[in-house]
Amino acid sequence: MYRVTIGNNGIETIIHDDYFTKYRLTDTTIAQGINAADSFQFNILPSNPGYSLLQEWITYIEVINMTSSKLIFKGRVASIQIQLNSDGTFYKQVICESQMASLNDSIQTYKKVQMKPYDFFKYLIDTHNAQVDSKRQFQLGNVTVTNSTNYLYCYVEDGLNTFDEIDTDLISNDDLGGELKIRNENGVAYIDWTLDQNIKGKQEIKLNKNLISLYTKPNLSGILTVLYPFGATIESDSTDSSTDTSGDVASPRLDISSVNGGKKYIESAELINRYGRISGTKSWDDVTVASNLLTKAKAYLETFKSVMIGYELEAVDLFQLGLAVDDFEVGNYYHVINQLEGIDDYFRIISISLDINNPLQSSLTIGDKSVSWAEFQNQIQRSNAIVSGLQIKAAQLEARTLAAQKKLNALQETVDFIPDNLQSVKDELQKQIDELKDSTWVSGSIFIDVSQYQSDTSVTWFTKCVNAGAKGVMVKLSDGSSGNENNTLASTQLANSTTAGLKLVGCYHYFESIANATAEANNFLAQLQANNIDKAKVVALDVEGNVLSNSKTDLDSAITTFLEVLTGAGYTNTCLYGSESSFTNNVFDGSLAKYKWIASWDSSTKPDGAEGWQFSNDWQGYGVDASYSYSKAFV
Repeated sequence: MYRVTIGNNGIETIIHDDYFTKYRLTDTTIAQGINAADSFQFNILPSNPGYSLLQEWITYIEVINMTSSKLIFKGRVASIQIQLNSDGTFYKQVICESQMASLNDSIQTYKKVQMKPYDFFKYLIDTHNAQVDSKRQFQLGNVTVTNSTNYLYCYVEDGLNTFDEIDTDLISNDDLGGELKIRNENGVAYIDWTLDQNIKGKQEIKLNKNLISLYTKPNLSGILTVLYPFGATIESDSTDSSTDTSGDVASPRLDISSVNGGKKYIESAELINRYGRISGTKSWDDVTVASNLLTKAKAYLETFKSVMIGYELEAVDLFQLGLAVDDFEVGNYYHVINQLEGIDDYFRIISISLDINNPLQSSLTIGDKSVSWAEFQNQIQRSNAIVSGLQIKAAQLEARTLAAQKKLNALQETVDFIPDNLQSVKDELQKQIDELKDSTWVSGSIFIDVSQYQSDTSVTWFTKCVNAGAKGVMVKLSDGSSGNENNTLASTQLANSTTAGLKLVGCYHYFESIANATAEANNFLAQLQANNIDKAKVVALDVEGNVLSNSKTDLDSAITTFLEVLTGAGYTNTCLYGSESSFTNNVFDGSLAKYKWIASWDSSTKPDGAEGWQFSNDWQGYGVDASYSYSKAFV
């Protein structure tokens, strides 16, 4: 469960909270990585209290995981774009950047650096802090990166922003490296510069447990088999009149020809046999001795004999379900097991894409893994053998299915040829066939539910939902008793969803006040009749929010009164919608209606007694609730 809060001049406003449907953002994505500013992108509707409060570069924003009380994102609003849907409704698309991005707000000027790496990093941060306000300043935290001499010699280029300068002379320096991280503690933003801490998370990512998908690909970008290494620039001899000293002439660099039989390059026969001749270059600016340059070049070329395999995976974060002691965190290592790919190793997460509306599914990118060529070939052979076995099993299953279908077709043909004077026999056989077909109905089909809060109601959008697997739709018609809160988009949603191929499951009403139960029911009934909703459809009462503060006795009585108005008008497929806790804690009597439609976004299993299970409030990132059907009354 996540909460999003914005701040303007010290005034805070909640704009997203999973417990309140009116405080909900859509299309929410937090992207986290290493040595880069995180981003948070979302859409916000005009009904949200923060809609008119967002200001670029002024509004500060933070996202908190309410389950772990962990700060997930802290930064500022960077971009706001007003979007218009085809139905005339508006929303804002907002992009935010994390605190690390403020290092782009300060400029470094020319400086000749001859100092310890720690002191130079401190100098850069101090320079940054002197140019920005307190909200964008950092205190020096854990700084542990150094080199073999604990000494740095470089030049700061005029005009680089602080982040680029840190990246150029520290992070991207082969002798230093390390990683930047912003750490918020007790209201203070610390900036750390450390090496990989090699922290192993306790959560396991395993096929048939929480691994959804795993994509692997060998990374052969930058491969080379012939290397031309170069060292430091050779200082020109000013007494040599033949030397052109004009500023637009390149200076030669140290090469290895003097210690490599006159050749300026080295090559690997093993790599050439594998990939062919691919020439490349590598420079070491601090190397001034040819023999040292040759040693570094040989070691560098050797690294290409291993194969770097890139991985991208999607997994369920079991911490969200209370089934793991820690959640996924960028920079940590996790045990990944996929028997089909022959993978059983620890991998480091280098980026996470998190949807706060659907936190059970996280898209994770894990760092490249170096394996020998022989091991890479073995992995391919193992995978091919497993895939071949699965293909054989699939073919066998398909053959059995076709045989069963042929039997069913033959039985149908037999029934069709039975004379009419044996109608009773024919009817009995037809009944058996219908029952056989009916038994093929499978629970678990998906239906979505829409209201006035949807940012898109076009046929194109509904078609996108159909293509993603949705079979049906529930449409909100009304809210309260006055009619002022009714869904003005309902008729459009009903028409366009049908055009797109979705089955209308039914319609629902949001319960505002038990004192007005009869008036609210009549409001709902009027909307059902105005939209010509078939009486066989499901009619649901959304029981959440303020009405839950009433006693169970009073709430049950009001629900009964509401449903009696519907059944009296012929709408008998009544349904109660609410959170899983409302049903399990007996906040109201779930048996008052014919069906139970239960919301449980943080569960991996169907709630007890649910004919409909709303498992997501941002399905596929489309900004729409989605439910599984466990009754043919739905889909």
